[in-house]
Amino acid sequence: MSVSRTTLLLTCASLYLAIAADFSVAGDVTLRAADILRADILRGKDYRIEDDVTVKHHRYQFRIKTRWGNLNVDGLNMLGVRLQEIRAIKRADRLSRDPQFVGGLVESVSQTPRGVRTLLKNPLGAVLGIPKGVKRIASTQLHPADRRSGSVTRRRIAFDIGCDPETTNPILKPLIDNLATRKGLGKLVGKVGMSAAVPGLGLVPMTAEMQTTLLVKLPHEINREMDRDLKTMGVDEEIRKTFLTSSHFTTGQRLIFMSQLRKLKHVANRAAMVEVAARADCEADALAANDQLRMLIDIDRKQKLVRLEDAGAPTAILAGGTCVAVCSADYLRATDDVSAMRADIRRRHPAAPALLICSGRVSPAARRLFSDVSISTNELR
Repeated sequence: MSVSRTTLLLTCASLYLAIAADFSVAGDVTLRAADILRADILRGKDYRIEDDVTVKHHRYQFRIKTRWGNLNVDGLNMLGVRLQEIRAIKRADRLSRDPQFVGGLVESVSQTPRGVRTLLKNPLGAVLGIPKGVKRIASTQLHPADRRSGSVTRRRIAFDIGCDPETTNPILKPLIDNLATRKGLGKLVGKVGMSAAVPGLGLVPMTAEMQTTLLVKLPHEINREMDRDLKTMGVDEEIRKTFLTSSHFTTGQRLIFMSQLRKLKHVANRAAMVEVAARADCEADALAANDQLRMLIDIDRKQKLVRLEDAGAPTAILAGGTCVAVCSADYLRATDDVSAMRADIRRRHPAAPALLICSGRVSPAARRLFSDVSISTNELR
């Protein structure tokens, strides 16, 4: 057998093994959380991350066991959110048992003879139960954009325990709802403190100023201000509307997005980033949009960006003409959407030097997809 034929067979075999390995990760084969996360993140006082991890849509699928219940988590960005929220759950749980918090409620219930009898027979039940009248007050009509964050009382509780009032956390959300309903008759308590970002996961945190904005302004008021800013940036009305009404972004996540977008004010066509964000199909996609902006800002600090494009992934053009695409993925695989992204980058810039920066790992098969069209790949984790 000739040397060239042997080389060809070895190359084909290597490609087959790379693609087979890629498909195995995409299927039911599991990875180990211990191989992905730092030891101090794997376990905390109130939680433990299960070791079996699968991959779906380029994201790791985690399961967190807590003393309040279990949480399924879609991707490293969402893992950062959920671990941060465990602190808020603990604070909410503690707050619900605080006599100072329920003092005003006891006083209100005791104003009626029936209330006094209830307190004497079952004092804890009277305090922790939710009166029907309070439920009716809590369900007062709100502007459609404001329903997820709720009343100022509910937003204040979220501020006090250090979480996003529009959280989708299945443990934390009902806790806040319950506390807000009861607090309508109770006394205000002092601020507990805001959660910090979980170190080592790269999640873009909310600032204290953003937390305060969510407390003092209604979401529809915040959206109106963001709409004006986006219009000034040249974002089309339909894209603005889709982004600002997307159920996959919380108002807090939109505040983070806008804050980062303003840092690139010297870069042309920032509207491309809003188009990418408006395509979010889930909360993990919304978090990825913020993560990709963070990556672009990091690049801009080292080498100034000139223009942004939407090539299936956010793509920055540098002064010398180099294209740098960024992708927030835990494990990027050789899938159809990745092939389409690669083709779009090369269609726009057939001969330009090009680089793909991935926030996580790039599989061997995906790396080959890009190298075949002279696009380099770089992993951040």
